[in-house]
Amino acid sequence: MPVPAFIKERTGFLLQTAAISVVSTFEKNLAPLKLKIPHYVVLNTLSEGGQPSQVEIGCKVRFDRTKMVNVVDELEELGLVKREANPTDRRANILRMTDAGRAALEAARKIEMAVEDEFLATLTPLQRRQFQQTLTMLAQAHLQEMEREHRPGATP
Repeated sequence: MPVPAFIKERTGFLLQTAAISVVSTFEKNLAPLKLKIPHYVVLNTLSEGGQPSQVEIGCKVRFDRTKMVNVVDELEELGLVKREANPTDRRANILRMTDAGRAALEAARKIEMAVEDEFLATLTPLQRRQFQQTLTMLAQAHLQEMEREHRPGATP
């Protein structure tokens, strides 16, 4: 089905259309692992190391407390993460990825790469690099802007 003319001229619509395609394919392909994209986001964040608390991860990935609790509950039910008491703050939980969590993350990353390869299949290697560089530049600029707006004491 061809892209409607008005969408071809609107960057936001083009980005949204592309994102919907990639996200829906990724979600469908994650289903056999019993994972959803928020699970994948949290597992990736945990893989960066350290001993992050549930609240710290939620802030980093921009999940509100309720969503973060639900995602961690689901990951814990799947046996992919464990909550542990923080020895320096009894009110906080440290999250640890289990061996099963590491295996699930590895499998999910392979799925992500396959979905990305399929999505970008019409681009040459050079076009892929340029596309990635351009998106990275845009994302970094807008993430920095969002971070400034969400800092404690910041005024919009």
